[in-house]
Amino acid sequence: MTEQQLVAAFGLKRYPFARKELCPVQNDTDIRMYARVDGFGERAQSLETAAGSLTGRAQVLIYGPRASGRSSVANFLAHHLNRPAGNSVQLVRGKAKDHHPMEPVRQALTALYEILDEASAFAGQDNLCKAYVDKVIDPPQPATAGAYGLLVSQTQRAVAPKNWTMVPIIEDVRTFEQIDNAGDVFSKLPLVVFTTDSQKVREDFRAKGLPDFAVELGELNIDEVEAVLNHRWKESGGALPHPFDPQGIVEVFQNRRWALGAVMDMLSAIVYGAPPPAPASQLPFDELTVIKYALAYIKSPGSLV
Repeated sequence: MTEQQLVAAFGLKRYPFARKELCPVQNDTDIRMYARVDGFGERAQSLETAAGSLTGRAQVLIYGPRASGRSSVANFLAHHLNRPAGNSVQLVRGKAKDHHPMEPVRQALTALYEILDEASAFAGQDNLCKAYVDKVIDPPQPATAGAYGLLVSQTQRAVAPKNWTMVPIIEDVRTFEQIDNAGDVFSKLPLVVFTTDSQKVREDFRAKGLPDFAVELGELNIDEVEAVLNHRWKESGGALPHPFDPQGIVEVFQNRRWALGAVMDMLSAIVYGAPPPAPASQLPFDELTVIKYALAYIKSPGSLV
């Protein structure tokens, strides 16, 4: 069964199990798809409240294993960030590919350069454009934190008429030095969000006594898997109960904890393995189908389990 066949057969508004980050900054309907489970479930309301009260230089670390939803939670924070009325959020993403202390910042500034170029923000700003080329795009090594901080300040002045609130999101940080450097470079912005799966980074962040907060995500037990399934199905326009055999779901998910991404992948594997929609009297996702195709995913190369 294809995603489109599932949507049509059950009258859904969207496919429920797409494994991509939720981003309500770019898609308003995504805000309804967040299931209140695990570390996010415990903190969802406090995150929303905190994001609405941040005033500047805030740093937030989102810690969790691979595919636990860290990027989606970062976007949730940015969506709820306190900002002037009429301002739009611009997400500026960087990623740490190794332990280089400044490369994640350059990655983020490269993304910002592309945003500025697409928005024609360099019109009449030849010096700013040249500074990006000289310090971010062309040099073999990143510049200093001071040089990058000055570039960010110049950018803020240039885009002031556009009413942007820029939010850097630095993914997969490997060291606290990367957090420290990004915090210095983006110190004039209201929020910088970091994600990591490193316990050492989490401990260092806590040990520094930063006035900001960390979010700790984890893997899901069977009750949380069922909660995600129910929530995603309902918010996609489906009537409860969902059509997946309950005993099959229990058999697949009950004996260990699962990353959110793996849950989405397995539910999709079940959908793809099921036959095309049958008459309403037949259950397309019976116990055997659920177990068979979830197991096939678990055994597949490159799976998240």
